[in-house]
Amino acid sequence: MQTILIAESSPPAADLMEKMSSEVGARVVAATSNEEARRILSDSGEEIGAVVVDGNSTGMSGFELMKWIRRRQDLDHVEIIIRAAGTDPAEIQKGLESGAFCFLRKPCPRPQLQAVLKVAISDSELKRSLASTIHEIEDALRLMTEGTFAVHSPKEAESLAVGLGKICDSSPDALGLFELIVNGLEHGNLGIGYQEKGRLLDEGRYEEEMERRLALPENQGKQVTVSVKRASDRVEFLIQDDGPGFDFRKFTAYDKKRTLDPHGRGILLARAMFDVEYIEPGNKVRVTVPVVEH
Repeated sequence: MQTILIAESSPPAADLMEKMSSEVGARVVAATSNEEARRILSDSGEEIGAVVVDGNSTGMSGFELMKWIRRRQDLDHVEIIIRAAGTDPAEIQKGLESGAFCFLRKPCPRPQLQAVLKVAISDSELKRSLASTIHEIEDALRLMTEGTFAVHSPKEAESLAVGLGKICDSSPDALGLFELIVNGLEHGNLGIGYQEKGRLLDEGRYEEEMERRLALPENQGKQVTVSVKRASDRVEFLIQDDGPGFDFRKFTAYDKKRTLDPHGRGILLARAMFDVEYIEPGNKVRVTVPVVEH
C-alpha cells in the first residue's frame, strides 16, 4: 500500500485532508509543518509515494521543501503536491518546472484532491518500477550506437524506456521518455483526447479503456517507432506515432488552466529533463539527452 505524507498546520484542515486522502486506498501520515514533513521523509522516505506540501507554511516554505526533496536521489520516487491559497501563476510555473507534480488551491474540492492523489501514487509506483528494473538491464545497452524499436502497448513502452534510460544512465530520463512514448500511444494511436483522459481517470476506467482500444482491429497495426542515435556527447531519440498529430504548442507551453488537472504534465516533465522538439504535424518528437562523462 502506498503512503501519502500530508503537511498541514491547521488541525481541522489536516483532519479533513487525512480523511479524504485515506479514501483513495492509501496509508496517510500527518505532519504539522513542512519541517516535520522533511524529518519524516529523512527517516521513512522509502515508504512514501506522495507528499502534500503546505504552500502557506510560516516556517519552511513549500518551495524550500520541494527543492530539498528534489536534491535527494533516494526520494526520486516521491511526487510533490503543493497546496496553497492565492499562489502567483508565475510561482506555479516555477514550481512545475522545478519538479512539482501538481498545485492545488485551498480549499480543494474532494473529487479534485482524490483524483490528483490517485494519479500521483500511480506515477510514484511507476518510478519505483523503473528505478528497480533499470539496474537489471545488461550493461551491453550502453554499447548501442544506433537502433530502432516498435512499441505497441504501455507495458512495452515501460520496458523500452527502462533500456533507453540505461543508455542515458538515468532513471529520471527513462521516466521522461516513457511519458513521451505513452503520449504517442494513447493520444496519437488510440485517439484518447485530453478531456477524455481526465474523465477516464476520474472514473477509474483509464487502463480498461486503453486495453479495449488496443484490441480494436483498426489499431492492431499501429505502433510508436523509437529511433536511437548515440554520439560522443549526446543521445538523440526520434519518437513517432501513427496518429494525425496534434496542436503540441498548447502542451509545450505553461497554461495555468491545466495546473489543477490530475494529468497533462508529461510533456512539461520531459522538457524539464532534456531538450524536446516537436515536429509538424505533432506526431513526431525529437529528444536530445546530453551524455554525462564519469
